[in-house]
Amino acid sequence: MSRTRSVVDRQKLVGAWFDAHAADLGRYAARRVGSDTAGDVVAETFTIALERFDRFDSSRGEPRAWLFGIATHVIRRFHRTETRRLQHQANALRFEPVTDDATARVDEQTDAARAAAEVLDAIAELRIEDRELILLSAWELMNSQQVAAVVGQPAATVRTRLRRLRWGLRTVTTRYGVHQWTH
Repeated sequence: MSRTRSVVDRQKLVGAWFDAHAADLGRYAARRVGSDTAGDVVAETFTIALERFDRFDSSRGEPRAWLFGIATHVIRRFHRTETRRLQHQANALRFEPVTDDATARVDEQTDAARAAAEVLDAIAELRIEDRELILLSAWELMNSQQVAAVVGQPAATVRTRLRRLRWGLRTVTTRYGVHQWTH
């Protein structure tokens, strides 16, 4: 009887986590593996969270970080398609400039598309472990402590790695005035 109640309590708690974090996890997954697969990643993340509920240790971090860690591991299975997707997005952003007297707005959009394509290319070339740090930091707006909780590394290590990665991406990003990546 107590075991059944425990399962019900777990389901309620994981359900509350779902209500609080599923949308964020869905957006994260969509950017990482595409919208077609994002729902599957979220579903699998919460299935694993329920199955491995006993492994959650609140002293090591918030449920959000634990869930993002699970999602990150699920996403690793989609790594091959992620690289192709980033390259596809970069290619889709490239287009020939308008040759007639285009307005300044069209020129700005062309420059922005080229900048985005180059940044995506640079991110696609990173090792998956490095890519995860950049994407959690930049796309999910997580600080180094939150990223550390997701990837299971000390915050100081994450800060050092992020600094190195941002420095490496600086050539591409500063060319186009994209400063959020380099700070």
